[in-house]
Amino acid sequence: MVYAHYMNDRYVANWHHRVMAEYIEAWANGTIKKLMFKVPPQNGKTELATMLNASWLLGIDPDDEIGIVGYSDRGARKFNRNIRRYINSQKYANVFPETKLYNSRKQGVGEQSATMFEIADRFGYCITTGLGGPLTGNKITKGIIDDLISTPMQANSKAYRDMNWEYYDQVFCDRLHNDSQQLICMTPWHPDDIIGRILEREADEWTVVHFPALKIGPPTKDDPRQDGEPLWPERHSLEKILDKKNKDPAGFMAQHQGTPIDRLGGLFKSEYFEPVLRDEVIELFRSGNIHFVIDSAYTDKTKNDPTGIMAFGRHNNDLVILDYVCVRKKISELVEFLIEYVKKHGTARSKIFIEPKASGLDLVHLLRRYTKLNVVDYKMLSGDKMAKANLIEPLVAGKRVKILNGTWNKIYRENMVGFGKLKHDEALDLTVMGLHVVGFMNESVPQKHRANII
Repeated sequence: MVYAHYMNDRYVANWHHRVMAEYIEAWANGTIKKLMFKVPPQNGKTELATMLNASWLLGIDPDDEIGIVGYSDRGARKFNRNIRRYINSQKYANVFPETKLYNSRKQGVGEQSATMFEIADRFGYCITTGLGGPLTGNKITKGIIDDLISTPMQANSKAYRDMNWEYYDQVFCDRLHNDSQQLICMTPWHPDDIIGRILEREADEWTVVHFPALKIGPPTKDDPRQDGEPLWPERHSLEKILDKKNKDPAGFMAQHQGTPIDRLGGLFKSEYFEPVLRDEVIELFRSGNIHFVIDSAYTDKTKNDPTGIMAFGRHNNDLVILDYVCVRKKISELVEFLIEYVKKHGTARSKIFIEPKASGLDLVHLLRRYTKLNVVDYKMLSGDKMAKANLIEPLVAGKRVKILNGTWNKIYRENMVGFGKLKHDEALDLTVMGLHVVGFMNESVPQKHRANII
């Protein structure tokens, strides 16, 4: 970071830039061969990982052979200009006097174009090109990819994703040799994009550094934030991030949280949820072991999250959902509603599971003080929603989640099938809670890729 601040006195660094700089240094000295950054948009990844990094690499080794690929020719030319601007500066000469660009009046003629420049009197060079641009004929020792997708339309096009992959596999990788290193700095857009395909094939070969816009889980060595804290609040406030989440949940999960879903083909299919008749699960009703999970958010405003409520039980080896409803009520009205709801769908043995956090804390207090309902503190499973969805998908696809035939089936099915595309996800949260309560879930949610992931 000393070099970054020295070369660019306008550079503003957050704590995550210092972590990135440590990994870039480890990559530059060969400790890490394949490094991947998953960082939300407009969080300073390109300036540090691409432009400052390339100029620094050529200063350390003027014979380095660098290749940089971006999503457009215009962006690649910008990389070229800014890297050359750093190298041509007096500040740079003070630090790396041996690394200079050709000047026809003093040092002869060398390649100095908008797509490639060479280091004077040395063997080093830097090629910058957009997706589809030429790399043929040039060896790359350090290859950098900086975002190959720029719009949702590109991300959702299989043809475009295939083009990305063919370029990476058949053009970019063909320029590499045994000692070459790769650095990919991208915003995830789709589970089948370059990041998704690489990690599907060779996750154990990559060191992946992931900084979601909102922290997921407890602090770690490289990410000291508490669960739910924004990455760079001075630049992107919590209010701004949550607004993005509400406006486009699927886009938010992809670009800002780094866990994309396929907008055109959800994780859950409609056919997974087949209704059953009361007589088919009559033993459940006779047992009286009917319970409730509540995802609370008391408000009467339609733009805010509703309170989700689900009645359920375990029958044989299945979770049976008996009823599902979402309501928007003030807390006093919500308490009265729950009393009648449990009376209608439950039994004397029913338990009501609520997480005693945020709005749930007040609801638990009021229900215990003013009602005779058997309220149980529920500890939510760790992990983000996409990880939880992936965890329960085999159970749901295996039709281990049954829904009792009723008018509510349509809205529940639509909410599950629309997970990631709809603004609210109470159906998923309640289903995860129900499966957890009846004993089908572990106490933690594993992430899809664990090998070398930071």
